Amino acid sequence: FTRHLVARDVRISDGEGRPPIAELSRLDARIRLLPLFAGRLDLDALTLETPTVRIRRDERGALNFVDIVERFLSRPKREAGHFTLRRLAVDRGHLTFEDHRASPAYTWDTTSLSVVASDVGTEQSQGRVTLRFELAGARATLELEELAVRPFRTRFRLDVDDLAAAVLRGYLPAD
Repeated sequence: FTRHLVARDVRISDGEGRPPIAELSRLDARIRLLPLFAGRLDLDALTLETPTVRIRRDERGALNFVDIVERFLSRPKREAGHFTLRRLAVDRGHLTFEDHRASPAYTWDTTSLSVVASDVGTEQSQGRVTLRFELAGARATLELEELAVRPFRTRFRLDVDDLAAAVLRGYLPAD
């Protein structure tokens, strides 16, 4: 057994005949084996290539992934596991949010999504994450510093360049 896991063509479906909620062409993980025996997940590196996430909110406000979260939360309660992620890289990602509750309905479509993270985990307090993407013609960068997972704490900075206010129309009062 190596400490290297590779999965190709991963898909998570919502079961309603629409395109998958999430898919990626390749997942590459480098795992430390010894911590697994103590119930800890310790990843030296995790790389996600060309991930696509599709979130959909219907007219009632229900999100398409809620049933997956409910199944996960309905499992018997036990102590939360510990994890460490030393390095995360997401390359050529894509996120779509179809909002059918907004009036008029609007689709937020990110392109060029990339994420670089380091030293993130349940026993870490100095994690760093940088997320870059394009949305509605705007370029955005979100930087998290001093990231702690449990309890959650971070300092962040969000930079958005060239976002047209017109794309927010469906979320603002009519008057």
